[in-house]
Amino acid sequence: MTNVLSQVGGKTISLTGLNAIKLSLVVGSSWTERFFGGADQDVDGVLLMLNKQGTIQEPSDFVFYGQNKSACGAITHRMSLEEGEEYESIEVVLGSVPKAVERMIFAVSLHNASDNELHFGMISDLSVCVADKESQKTLLHIEQPKNVGMASAISLAEISRQGDSWELKLIEQGYEGGLPELISQYGLKSKGWPKEESAPVN
Repeated sequence: MTNVLSQVGGKTISLTGLNAIKLSLVVGSSWTERFFGGADQDVDGVLLMLNKQGTIQEPSDFVFYGQNKSACGAITHRMSLEEGEEYESIEVVLGSVPKAVERMIFAVSLHNASDNELHFGMISDLSVCVADKESQKTLLHIEQPKNVGMASAISLAEISRQGDSWELKLIEQGYEGGLPELISQYGLKSKGWPKEESAPVN
């Protein structure tokens, strides 16, 4: 399937001087209010590390709930429990990202979307908080794009090298085919994925 959101030029912020950033998912009450299937579903955060050619070199360069740490150790997917609520975040240690990685894509997807006919049109108040991991100072709030159509996966931000530093740019690109379609764009194939017990393979 083709993507349903066009890549657009968005806000860009410099990450100069930061050692690590944290991208935290915030999902409001509209998810449970507007979902009619009755199943317990989740919004998942993922990050892809890309080389100069714009592709994933190794399956371990794709970090998500079923593969929560990159081989280089620079990217970590975390789940935390606060006041009975589950929170999800991805931490990026910028100084530890291998030189071969030119940019990283941060995206969100709906877990088991194809099985349950889910899409982001069912949600209205998803946001992502980007913060300096050390000071916990908020750098940017990424709001869910309004024109999501039937997309069940959305690329929200690109983190790219700028000399010896990094910058983050909003990109907004959605996929009706969900996460399998998104990762295939960057050279990663999947067979019956995603499954929590197994990571995708080339």
